[in-house]
Amino acid sequence: MRRRIRQIRMKREEREKERGQAMVEFALILPFLLMLLCGILDFGYILSRKNDLTHLSGGAARECAIQAAAGNSGVAAVAQSYVGGHATGGKVQVKSAVQTAAGSASYVTVTLTEKVRYLTGFTGVITGGHNDIELESTASWPVEP
Repeated sequence: MRRRIRQIRMKREEREKERGQAMVEFALILPFLLMLLCGILDFGYILSRKNDLTHLSGGAARECAIQAAAGNSGVAAVAQSYVGGHATGGKVQVKSAVQTAAGSASYVTVTLTEKVRYLTGFTGVITGGHNDIELESTASWPVEP
């Protein structure tokens, strides 16, 4: 009977030591897990904003091509008004909007830029203190008569 009680006590002490060991291991791995989670969140957010900017530049180029085909020569003004009406947050800037002729075809090219802040801010610590990133997207559309 005493032998059985001693075995039960030893198992309990071993379990308590293992529980303390698990806590120490978790405390050591937690910063890396948080860094990975913050990186995934920020990467997904930046990828989403880049996708939105790409679609917006394509829409602006299409609108400029339609207006240029109708005889409106102010491509930059058309691009600026289109972006102003469709951009979320108003942070998107029209870097350039030009109409060029290549051979017998004419194209409108619109370049948009947007400065995007990281969601978590922790990624900025990893990237050297920069809490934002500048995204750029360019789209071209043919002007059809």
